[in-house]
Amino acid sequence: MSRTGHVHAQALRAIAEGLQQAAAGLARLASEAETDVADVYTSAHPPPEMSRRQFARKCRDLALRGEAGVHRNGRIWVAPRVLFDERAPMLTVHATRPTVQTAAKPAAMTSRSWSAADALHWAGARRGEP
Repeated sequence: MSRTGHVHAQALRAIAEGLQQAAAGLARLASEAETDVADVYTSAHPPPEMSRRQFARKCRDLALRGEAGVHRNGRIWVAPRVLFDERAPMLTVHATRPTVQTAAKPAAMTSRSWSAADALHWAGARRGEP
């Protein structure tokens, strides 16, 4: 074998070893990712029947309370599934907008219920007269 052929063979072996290491690393990352996906919910994949916004709000609340495992990776919240599975009734998210109470509307006035005195009274009240 010539010197050039020997160098090429060494280069090919080095490339093959690098590819094997890369494949092993990818396989390890894939198995870790499958484990991670099975153990956590994320903003991209929130629990069933919970919107991304609701999940982010709940994760902020849990992080403020110091719950273990709740953290943020950039813009994505990550939380252990256990928090949502064990405490499902406690973690239900409801609308937080306050309800507006409206004043009771007066009963509709029909033409029969109006008298001349009522009409004069209401007309005077509208003009600012007592």
